[in-house]
Amino acid sequence: MKKGSVVDVTIEKMGYKGVGISRVSDDDGQTVLMVPNAIPGEECSVLVTKKKKNFAEGVRVKKLKASPKEISAPCPYFGVCGGCKWQHMSYADQLTYKHQFIEESLHHIGKITPGELLPILPSPEEYYYRNKIELSFGVVPYRAQESYHIDRQAAQEKGEKLASEEGMYLGFHGQGSFFKIVDIESCHLESPLANSILTVLRAFFKKKKLPAYSQRSHEGFLRHLIIREGKNSGEVMVNIMTNETEDYTAEFWEPLVEELLLLESDTAKFESILWSKHSGVSDVARSTDVTVLHGREYIFEKVGKYMFKISPFSFFQTNTKGAEVLYDLVAEFADLHGGETVVDLYSGTGTIGMYLASKAKKVYSVEIDENAVADARTNATLNGIMNIDFISGKVENEAARLLFESPDVIVLDPPRAGMHPGALAMLPKFKAQKIVYVSCNPTTLARDLQVLSKDYEVKRVRGVDMFPQTYHVETVAELIRRK
Repeated sequence: MKKGSVVDVTIEKMGYKGVGISRVSDDDGQTVLMVPNAIPGEECSVLVTKKKKNFAEGVRVKKLKASPKEISAPCPYFGVCGGCKWQHMSYADQLTYKHQFIEESLHHIGKITPGELLPILPSPEEYYYRNKIELSFGVVPYRAQESYHIDRQAAQEKGEKLASEEGMYLGFHGQGSFFKIVDIESCHLESPLANSILTVLRAFFKKKKLPAYSQRSHEGFLRHLIIREGKNSGEVMVNIMTNETEDYTAEFWEPLVEELLLLESDTAKFESILWSKHSGVSDVARSTDVTVLHGREYIFEKVGKYMFKISPFSFFQTNTKGAEVLYDLVAEFADLHGGETVVDLYSGTGTIGMYLASKAKKVYSVEIDENAVADARTNATLNGIMNIDFISGKVENEAARLLFESPDVIVLDPPRAGMHPGALAMLPKFKAQKIVYVSCNPTTLARDLQVLSKDYEVKRVRGVDMFPQTYHVETVAELIRRK
């Protein structure tokens, strides 16, 4: 087997990041071949796109036999869009594979066997669950990678080049692409209202002939579209992000605002319509230049019994009903009785810390994002929570200053990369009786737990599915200090 060859395989299992795994015999012995969009039991022809000594990657060019587990995906963009990876399998199977990812990560990476590995908690909703959708504009449409390889080979045989129609495209990045856009009319993870908003905006942009921003030439106007919804509050935010320009003013958007307001109902109110400008070349949906076209610069959302302010670019769990399940599990593992001091690391907008504050003596929350800390303080005041302090700074720097508080419980929810090594080394010095670790990446969770296992016993671990139709999963671990 070598790069460029086509091999027929049977997919044996699911691998990390949702790729199908097959083992192929070649000159190097058994080589693991990873195939996106393929699921166990499927037989397919695969074009090898990368070959290393111990593994290879490829794309399916022909499905020879469907997996018994395969179902019909409801979304017409499935397999092309870079978002969902698992719409072609039942939700029960998705949960099974996510539970396996957690178990295998703990065993193979962390060398850990927890006291209990509890069944994964499902999301209350399988579709239309996202409260935030972030779309990109682009000038180049995305072609399915599998068909691209087939069409490219055919074109090369004829001595031709593949045509590419440039224009204004609005949607998600294609699988494995940084600048090509899958032009979508609707998404099965966002609400029907969000899809209606997308329809109105697309028509307006095309009518005005507004050019999309090109990641290659760094020219153009339209960059991102962000829609946020309060699933419980009914408040809606629409944030149109463009390149910085002096060609347009706020008055230019007035007809669009009027059209959007026609979509309001008794359960959905447009409390924030924004125009954000971004002059940098990086493809990130961030801006400090925000113009309010209608309403205010933020919306409110309710999670459990608490109300939270959500700014245009602040982090907030994208599955509101799933977040309630997650936070309830964190509270269960923390098991507070009213007299404990809690340190909440990587606290974001303070959601977990505030969830725990009612049963704690004192909570100290640390977060590097100053905007998130500002929102957290507002949220605490909004909910009348007086026993929580928010500290702005790097966790690895601020943690040392909290040693003298002698916390009973430490709760942490680090980014996908896991804990900073300095912060991780600091944790045992707190001598807290309990640590509750919330992770969005089972592999880095397992790595960090291996380090902490010298001082702490991993008592319970449980997955929480916040992201149906994708391979992503949240995991919560309860650690008890060794005697």
